[in-house]
Amino acid sequence: MSLRQGAAYSVLQSRELAISLSKWQERFAKPRYDQFNYAYGDTSVIARYIGLPKAPRRLNGEWQHGVVVRERNKNADWIIGSDGLSHQRPHQRYYVARDDQVLALKAFGFTDVHAIGLPFAYVTLPLCDRVQNTLLAMPAHGLPESGSRICSDYADFVAEQRKHFSDVVVCLHRTDHDCKKMRDTYEERGLFVVRGADPDDADAYDCLASLFSYFDVVTGNEFGSHVAYAAMTGAKVSVAGPQTPFDRSYYLKLPYYRNCPAVLDLAEEFVVSRVLERNYPFLYADPKCAQPCIDWAADQIGVGNRRSPEELRRLCGWTARQLMLQNARDRFGGMLFRVRKAVRPAP
Repeated sequence: MSLRQGAAYSVLQSRELAISLSKWQERFAKPRYDQFNYAYGDTSVIARYIGLPKAPRRLNGEWQHGVVVRERNKNADWIIGSDGLSHQRPHQRYYVARDDQVLALKAFGFTDVHAIGLPFAYVTLPLCDRVQNTLLAMPAHGLPESGSRICSDYADFVAEQRKHFSDVVVCLHRTDHDCKKMRDTYEERGLFVVRGADPDDADAYDCLASLFSYFDVVTGNEFGSHVAYAAMTGAKVSVAGPQTPFDRSYYLKLPYYRNCPAVLDLAEEFVVSRVLERNYPFLYADPKCAQPCIDWAADQIGVGNRRSPEELRRLCGWTARQLMLQNARDRFGGMLFRVRKAVRPAP
């Protein structure tokens, strides 16, 4: 019943949803790769926003990866979320979602931080006819370095939701969708499975925004960026169902946590203390009781800090003059390297 396998859409009750998903799959079937994409098409999103056909080069700084709640302002790398080594680069430029994150990073000694909103703040949200009484489930995803985390209990929980929704669809991250055992876990329960975000896809944010816009409710068994992104499109959101146990050995497979073990300690405390459930109880609801929360999502994503196209172009170093100077420096640097290599004494 996977879209990728070309299975029949007859498993879906709603003809409207089946048609929408068919068109969505056709539009985003092939990932679009861009040499300047960092993750999920961030540079492609802002290039379009400022009126460029594509990103002319990489950003002149690091853009915060994903939604980071205020409760994570305890560690610089936990705020930025790139490779776990940002603490070694405090004078590099960083882009974050909100002003509270700017203040926190400056307190940690970072000197060049700008609140501009997350990439999703610049996505053009589609105007689609949302299909009522439909549910999109997004299990906590794995990564290539760590593999998939299969939770059969959560698959059972999702299958049970068909008692309350006319259609239930499961969206798997690229890593998990590529794992046959993971797909089978849901498909064997009669659930319709689609392939979701691909970090290497320059259209990933547009892909997700479009998918979220079809469903009445979007749910997952762990809090993640998808919760705020889905809420931003107008979907009702919930975090519910069995979670995979916190396993330090699993997370230590990821370079991010190996580079900054302090973040792993904080993350474990975060999960054990259930701080998000206490502070955001409206998110932790059964899917059939989910509520919209656009204002909360806009705040988390930093929509209020979205810059004008002209300001963003200047800030990112993408004005015509800045690009000309940067390209000249690149050519000069390459030429200097070749000269040094040519005159270097033989060993």
